[in-house]
Amino acid sequence: MSYTDNIPSDQLSEYEIINDWDKYFGDFLEKNTTSTGLRLIYKLEERNKIIESQILFLGTYEFSIRFENCYFKKSFDLAISQFNKGLSFSKCYFDEGITSTPGTIIKDNFFITDVVLKKFLLLGGNFDKCLWSFSDCDQCVLAGGSFEELQFIITEKGIANLHITANDLNGVIKILGANSFINNVLVRNFSNKLVLSLEDLHVNKINILDYRNESGLRLSNIIAQGVNSEFTLNKSYLGKSEFYLIDFTKFDLVNIVDSHIVDSIFVNITWTKKIDAFQGQLEEESENQKILKNKITVLQTNAYKNIRQKNELKNDREVLRYFSKKRETLRQLKYALSKQGDTINEQKFHALEMTSYNYTLSWRRNFWTKFIIWFSHTFSDFGQSISKPLFGLLIGHFVLFSTLVLCGVLAPLHFSIRYSTTEGFWRGFNQYFVLINPFRKSDETFQGGFIIIDLIMRIWASYMVYNIIRASRRFIK
Repeated sequence: MSYTDNIPSDQLSEYEIINDWDKYFGDFLEKNTTSTGLRLIYKLEERNKIIESQILFLGTYEFSIRFENCYFKKSFDLAISQFNKGLSFSKCYFDEGITSTPGTIIKDNFFITDVVLKKFLLLGGNFDKCLWSFSDCDQCVLAGGSFEELQFIITEKGIANLHITANDLNGVIKILGANSFINNVLVRNFSNKLVLSLEDLHVNKINILDYRNESGLRLSNIIAQGVNSEFTLNKSYLGKSEFYLIDFTKFDLVNIVDSHIVDSIFVNITWTKKIDAFQGQLEEESENQKILKNKITVLQTNAYKNIRQKNELKNDREVLRYFSKKRETLRQLKYALSKQGDTINEQKFHALEMTSYNYTLSWRRNFWTKFIIWFSHTFSDFGQSISKPLFGLLIGHFVLFSTLVLCGVLAPLHFSIRYSTTEGFWRGFNQYFVLINPFRKSDETFQGGFIIIDLIMRIWASYMVYNIIRASRRFIK
């Protein structure tokens, strides 16, 4: 199907059909060339044309070339060509697309505005200032080219697939969307002269893979849209990348794995607690990753059939490797946010880091480390909760206090419902809170082995008070 099929029948007569572009362009050059070979051309402007043959520009052109409201039924190729006065397209339709290869030079302006095309392949070229505006495009590949500055605006229907391969890209590239949609975004590889910016885009999947940022990377107002939306950062060095106004809770999947992110800057970011360490897929997911995802889900949701399956999962090499990678990501995020003074999210990622670290330990090999992590999580949520250590202090101390009462250490205090008195209650209440103080003076109350309970009381109270202070002061510098 051609875009020309969408032209209303009553408007077809307004278009001129060009069957052979080479002959048409050759006749144009001949008409504007003197007998001495001097070309008297300042510009070529084509409007309302339907061009049915392939266009291949070869050579040097000292005049500007502009196409407006034209339909191209075959490919438009730029190869070993030089445009000294600029090249532009406005409100054009391409059934196949535009391809630019190394050897293309476009000076002055390279404008592509309000175009609709199936494919755009940028494989090379040297360009001055560029302004591109795509209304609809199935596939856009930016894999080569040097720019003074490229401002690439995505509008209306957007782009189905945007692939940026940085190896042969140089200059400043700003991809902007008026909240327009790109289904899949892939950014990969390395160029130390590329400054890349992605702003105001709705995306379904964005994957930054094997990418190294040296000159600049900015992601701003990236909004998840669609089913199974995904943000994946895999095997990349972000350097001093900048992230603004991104709500990661809106993505169904967030993967950060094997990447360096400690120097990145995060501003107005809404973080999700569910950051995974999977490879991420723009295409069909691999069987190995599906199996690993299932193992992680079973383990984290306690959906295993029995203890044997649980132990097998905890000792599975792929599972252990996964949690080790996830812990490293969370550690880097914690450190990056700490440098920025984001105490709240720093504490959150510390808790998530410890939880992931706990999955890499076993009770048999790492008993005390695992016990400390479990204890800290249970009674303080790694320093984030005041209620947990407060209730832990009161309940734990009540158990130890009750033990002393039942053993007669605090006689005449004893438990009795039938012979209970108000005086006895308040005396017990007083004694309970006297003993809860870990800094009280030693006395003769505890004789023999009961001194051990006194010691446990002091240790328990000290630890819980420490966690209460730690939680209450975590926002105070």
